[in-house]
Amino acid sequence: MDAADLLRRHGLPTVGLEPVAGGTVNRTWRTEGHVVRIGDAADHAREAALARHARRIGLATPRAVAHGASYSIWERLPGTSAAVFGPVPDATWDRLLDDLERLHRHPLEARPVDAPTTWRGRTEWVDRTQERACWTAAERSSLLRILDAERPLRHPAFVHGDAYGGNVLVDGKGCYVAVLDWGCAGWSALEAECARLEDPALVLGLERWASDLDLSLVWAMRLELLLEVTHLGRADAGAVRRALDEAP
Repeated sequence: MDAADLLRRHGLPTVGLEPVAGGTVNRTWRTEGHVVRIGDAADHAREAALARHARRIGLATPRAVAHGASYSIWERLPGTSAAVFGPVPDATWDRLLDDLERLHRHPLEARPVDAPTTWRGRTEWVDRTQERACWTAAERSSLLRILDAERPLRHPAFVHGDAYGGNVLVDGKGCYVAVLDWGCAGWSALEAECARLEDPALVLGLERWASDLDLSLVWAMRLELLLEVTHLGRADAGAVRRALDEAP
């Protein structure tokens, strides 16, 4: 499927069409006014619906223009991702947390009757990163013990689930514009929201939601995330080792 053909099919201009690096589920292109995401693994209709509902409750997020079984087209808001911009003011992260908090108060979907009540990490990430990281026997033992422990989800919440810097749009001064990408959104726990935040946002989130958080669960979920991004080559094993040393 061709991004230019999709744009033309929906009567949208193709001026400036170029691929966008990154992403693990979709291939992405952008023009001056739109973003095209193509991928068979994503539920494009659901993501478009979630974004529409999120906008209705006041979240800053792009509008879905069109979607099909394996693609979606979104308006392109002006700005750049916080991950590309670099350090941004704390006020930016506070605005993001305001939006996430609004989402938690106004779930976009009903909680499933079979929603999980416990969390257990994916131990396979330890094996998948072994060659790259050269884990010692002691490190492997610690990682497997942490990920394989079943932990209760005491504060279920409807979360965005992937509000890291790459999915946070900022303007030329680093001020908050919008949160992007609804592919990971759903019912989980407040700890899952925190685990994906950038470090400065996490500090603010831990302060804001302190009474509702199990810090050991945040830490375990963050370790799992770091193992995953190490496997993808987007972080080095040092980040995992530092997190291991920061047990709450």
